[in-house]
Amino acid sequence: MPETCRDIYDNKSQLLHQVGTSHHFHIWCTVTHTSTLLSIYYSLFHIVMNYGIIFWGNSYHSIKIFRMQERVIRIIMGCGNRDSCRNIFKELKILPLMSQYVLSLLIFVVNSRDQFLINSEIHNIITRHSSNLHLPLANLDIYQRGVYCSGIKIFNILPFNITNISDNPKTFKMALKIFIYHPFSHLRF
Repeated sequence: MPETCRDIYDNKSQLLHQVGTSHHFHIWCTVTHTSTLLSIYYSLFHIVMNYGIIFWGNSYHSIKIFRMQERVIRIIMGCGNRDSCRNIFKELKILPLMSQYVLSLLIFVVNSRDQFLINSEIHNIITRHSSNLHLPLANLDIYQRGVYCSGIKIFNILPFNITNISDNPKTFKMALKIFIYHPFSHLRF
């Protein structure tokens, strides 16, 4: 990993760790209402977590940041360290880190749709995948795991009713959020 990426990750993890273990944050949780705590979560934690997520969201460091996100959510709701966060995320309508990564990546793909080719533009044969985005051949693993290829792979496995409305970014984002709030167990990355 280049030195600049490592510095960005170190600064991000230090800041997120300070928010998650802050004594003041624990005090706020005992005094304030959940809606106020969610505003604090979005202003202190979520904005830092979401910054540049399409570039680092599939790295091996992301599990550490996801654990910090779970810790903050447990503090907000007053749950124990071993309590499951799955229902808490749904209750608070907060996307877990990987779901936020998928959402940000797909929004990037839709907003820069002119940078991607469709399979029907490559060849004239009509197939069931002719409306999918064209995945370029790549030998380098770093390119295959990058933003461009990951975005294409995830976009191509979305249901047709969601990819069909990708021309309108606002309705696409709303439909995608509804889709992501349901379990992602049937999708393979």
